[in-house]
Amino acid sequence: MRLVSLSAVIVLAGLGACTSALESMTVPNVGECPQATILAEAVDATVFNSATGRDLPDIQYQAHLSDLESTCDYGRTRGVRMAYTRLNFNVSVDLGSAAMSRPIDVPYFVAVIVPETQTVLIREVFTVRAAFEGNTRSVIIPDHIGSIAIPVSEGADGGAYEVIIGFQLTPEQVEFNRASRH
Repeated sequence: MRLVSLSAVIVLAGLGACTSALESMTVPNVGECPQATILAEAVDATVFNSATGRDLPDIQYQAHLSDLESTCDYGRTRGVRMAYTRLNFNVSVDLGSAAMSRPIDVPYFVAVIVPETQTVLIREVFTVRAAFEGNTRSVIIPDHIGSIAIPVSEGADGGAYEVIIGFQLTPEQVEFNRASRH
């Protein structure tokens, strides 16, 4: 798993173009798969009770992304060459002292970028639901994205693209993550 810096993909915050395509024909891989990474500043999410402070007793929940794996196949949809990329990863969620409800819905995004230009091709927000049974305060949820259809021009391969995942954070949460690393 590789972590990337938020400064490399700051344009993600304001863009919401989403793409979803049906796989019409797959063929053996004819090139590299897109690199899949977890955005360093969005690998963790800490949600505080907004009515109180920013200390340990004020935490509603903390979440962490891990174990990202990706695979891909090449194919065509409506005559366009595609790299169909699948993601598998874990979302761990810990309830804090200020937890207001159960279950908890945790939003995260998946984006496809062209690393050289930082152009966002696809960006979509998903939600994982963390259900806590009985007195359980921590869960690990395996999650997956079934297929991201990335258009790939003839003669190129998926290695020219990067798939990035991270929690959907507010600017304050990003700053909290940055401060927590130091």
